[in-house]
Amino acid sequence: MVNQYGSDPVRFYLLQGFSSFADGDFTSSGLAQVNNNFLANGIGNLLSRLWKLREKAGLSTFVSSQTQEVICEHPFRFNLQIQKLWRRIDKINAEINEFKPWEVLKEGATGELILKLQEWTSELIGVGRLAEPYIPRASKQIIDLSDTTGDNSSLPHLFRRI
Repeated sequence: MVNQYGSDPVRFYLLQGFSSFADGDFTSSGLAQVNNNFLANGIGNLLSRLWKLREKAGLSTFVSSQTQEVICEHPFRFNLQIQKLWRRIDKINAEINEFKPWEVLKEGATGELILKLQEWTSELIGVGRLAEPYIPRASKQIIDLSDTTGDNSSLPHLFRRI
């Protein structure tokens, strides 16, 4: 299964979809749904979207997040920890949709846009750090972006759709 889907999607599905204190029902369709909704269309799409906006705005350096907060106070409640973490991803996506940076870019990159892009990038790198127990390979790729330039050729493809 790991050879077919990859270790991060399988690990994420098991930790996100099942309580540590109860039995769970594993299905290939459930794995595909979680992979596509949370990973490929969630964090993977956000990374790609944000990276392209940064490139269009001419940003190549990163301001790294120093956020090291506790995601959830409940040990071994991985599904609750992931829910809290994914709310942060949803928040970044919602802010991007509300701000509409693609429209601002038509007029040229503004100081406010640059600050927002840096804020969203910093938040995404912070999410990458906090997501390490759940998606370690993808987390490393996100964290490593803080050491690269804004060149799209170095953008990793985090998750494929199943």
